[in-house]
Amino acid sequence: MERDEALLAELRDALLAEFGARAIYKALARYTHDEALIDMLVELRHEQDGVIARVQALVKELGGRPKRKSLRRIVLANLLALWAWPISVRLPLRVCTDAEETRARWYGHFQEHFSALGHGRLAAECHDLHLIKARHARSLQTWTDYLPS
Repeated sequence: MERDEALLAELRDALLAEFGARAIYKALARYTHDEALIDMLVELRHEQDGVIARVQALVKELGGRPKRKSLRRIVLANLLALWAWPISVRLPLRVCTDAEETRARWYGHFQEHFSALGHGRLAAECHDLHLIKARHARSLQTWTDYLPS
């Protein structure tokens, strides 16, 4: 497969966003007392490890060097999570929901791109990532609908 710099840049952006998601789920679990919400956040964080590994593998397969972490994303995620401590976890969860929906769309577009090029295995990988992100968004949306403002 020919190296596509624009596609690699988009996948690197997706990877950075995944680092942020992993960090925010870890941080938010510290700022809530609802055991069911904590369990969900721990599960999402655990799934993020797999998502990150898969996106890193995609970047590498396409000829790029995937990042292993993003200190900036960790710091920003923790700052957002701090909002939950004095006020409410609802706003950070809403931001996470929107971000998961966005990444689901990105992976859907990557799937379409790879399908158009005849790369069925890469398209299937992106489809799986799309489904994971869409499921994460639905889980988070349930909580944002349930929690008080």
